[in-house]
Amino acid sequence: MGNLRSICGLDLAERDNLDAEMAALVKGIEKKYGFMPHFVRLFATDNKRLRAFMGQYLELMRDDSGLTHLEHEMIALVSAATNGCVYCTSHHGALMRAETGDTLFAEYLSRNYKLADLTPRHRAMLDFVVKVLRDAEAIEDADRDALRAVGFDGEFLRRRQPHRPGQRFATGPTISRHVSGTRARGTQGRLNERRIMRAVVCSRVKPCA
Repeated sequence: MGNLRSICGLDLAERDNLDAEMAALVKGIEKKYGFMPHFVRLFATDNKRLRAFMGQYLELMRDDSGLTHLEHEMIALVSAATNGCVYCTSHHGALMRAETGDTLFAEYLSRNYKLADLTPRHRAMLDFVVKVLRDAEAIEDADRDALRAVGFDGEFLRRRQPHRPGQRFATGPTISRHVSGTRARGTQGRLNERRIMRAVVCSRVKPCA
């Protein structure tokens, strides 16, 4: 599987300190995919690092998020493609093909989602995704109203709208945190450790690694 430096170019210590919950999660991921994704192996070098990464992921994937599994994957794939991340576009493209059995649909989402045969709900959803990624500061009430008009509720919006300067609490990570985001914006433009490490890994590893 290669050492960590060959994966990400960083000299990270293997701390071997995963608690039972995180260790079980890592084993489950490896069992599901048949291999250990490099970005998971990187975060799994430290329990706090892995828990911080998985905490945001699990928050997005909650059963009461208002999204179906297909919609989660649509967001992940379009986010990856918009961010220009080959690793994550390849990964989520494969998952989308497996989910739908529609190779052409997955290809459209990977390249230009506007060409795909989308319901009004899914078009509004993906339009919002791309605006968050490309111009988060321009999000306004009209964008949220467009989502409400096609059935999205406050839970969806809370997790995916960008943080406004001056708010006491952040309203949740941008959609790119769902997953991949070499260019995703954080609060006041800062990238946190999780995004930096994910960007480093995604820029170096092969899609199947």
